[in-house]
Amino acid sequence: MEISKRELTTKQRTVRIAVFVIILLVLLCLFDYLSYYKPTADYFNKITHLSGEQFGYLETIAPMEALMEEDGKTILVLGDSVANQMLESHIGHDGKYQIRPTNRAVTFVGQYVYIKTFLEHHPEATDVYIMMYSGTLASDIDSNLAYQYVAMPLIYNGFEDDIDEFVMNKLKRSYGSLFLKKDVIGYINESGLNRYLYLKGAQKYNELFVKHEDKVVSDVTVDYLKRIYDLCESKKVKIHLVSTPLIDTPERRQDCEVIKQVFKENGFDKMFPGYLESFVFFDPELFMEDDVHFKEELKKKAIMDGYLHMMIDDNESLSGLNDLLSE
Repeated sequence: MEISKRELTTKQRTVRIAVFVIILLVLLCLFDYLSYYKPTADYFNKITHLSGEQFGYLETIAPMEALMEEDGKTILVLGDSVANQMLESHIGHDGKYQIRPTNRAVTFVGQYVYIKTFLEHHPEATDVYIMMYSGTLASDIDSNLAYQYVAMPLIYNGFEDDIDEFVMNKLKRSYGSLFLKKDVIGYINESGLNRYLYLKGAQKYNELFVKHEDKVVSDVTVDYLKRIYDLCESKKVKIHLVSTPLIDTPERRQDCEVIKQVFKENGFDKMFPGYLESFVFFDPELFMEDDVHFKEELKKKAIMDGYLHMMIDDNESLSGLNDLLSE
């Protein structure tokens, strides 16, 4: 049976479309690979208007090198971005203290890895301090930050075993098992284009399909505070949880009441004595619009050290930080 010219033309058109699609996919894959390939990555970041900056990843992994140095330091001070404001002038001039605050996005999973790393390389360590505003206890696995601040730096750099099953399942639910494999993370992380496309996609997916509980103290925090306590206990190292000054609003005070309840229910008031007594409320005029960070004009050593002095004087569990202000 002969095929009509019209039928032949339709088949030819279909073949041409298929060939075009295949060529287009090959070119897109090539373009994507060149955005990852070191010699051409910068150029492709430029033409796609993507900086390629490894937001979150570098910020999280940077302290690890310092924590691995066997420098004889005996006291580790960690914390969030508020702690970073207060301690910034002491970083690099910290004597027996290793001061490495980051921000709340690393979650207590990241804080646990920092502590474990420090203790492995500092057998003479005596104390660990975690300074943070109360809202950091709510830090969880979320679509906006957890991939860059938890999954990427920890899995890609060999700390996957420190992510317990509970947290790993949360990561899988938000990001998919495929995208938590080391090689895939590396491919995404090294390309500004891939980072942008994947993180936007993951954020949209989470908005549509993944429900996150909004808790004053997240389940991840409860999980890893126990692990942090057990780790320090096993190493005979004292662990101190410290609140930075808080904005004096009804909402913040109410959150602190919830925190007290959660701590007592989980025995954290015994594991971290002094924390619930360390809440100090400051005038809202001192804080930025986020109700969390101090205003920029207050970020002066004399002012921040004054606040630290006040915290230490009001809480006996912080007495180990006295020498910090005299160095």
